[in-house]
Amino acid sequence: MELAAVSAPAAPSKVFGVLSSGMADEEPTATVAIATASGDVVVGRATCDRIVEELRHLPNAAATTQAFEAVGTSAPVELDENGKSILLSVIRSLAAEAEADDDMPTGGLEELRDALLAELGEIDDSTRPWSE
Repeated sequence: MELAAVSAPAAPSKVFGVLSSGMADEEPTATVAIATASGDVVVGRATCDRIVEELRHLPNAAATTQAFEAVGTSAPVELDENGKSILLSVIRSLAAEAEADDDMPTGGLEELRDALLAELGEIDDSTRPWSE
């Protein structure tokens, strides 16, 4: 009696800090954790994707963007103080957009903003490109 060969499923691939199985009919992991002084804060994938999209527009955010793109699901995104400051500014911008756009993903933004504010205190983001 011969045994048929069984192939293993496709290897997972990372997409913006979430794990995707590569199979078209499966949903990728829907959350990403960001490390803060008060603990990891979990945001939804759509929120993470939107954060990365905003980070890519900032000339001083390359390291922060890379931290989000390089992380897997087993470890949180780790940022230094400058990266957290940039992230907080992006979150403030997204929060302002969310008030005007019902379709804006907001899963976890408030919790992340609050954790970053508790860690960093108020920051002056008046020099950021979107400040008015």
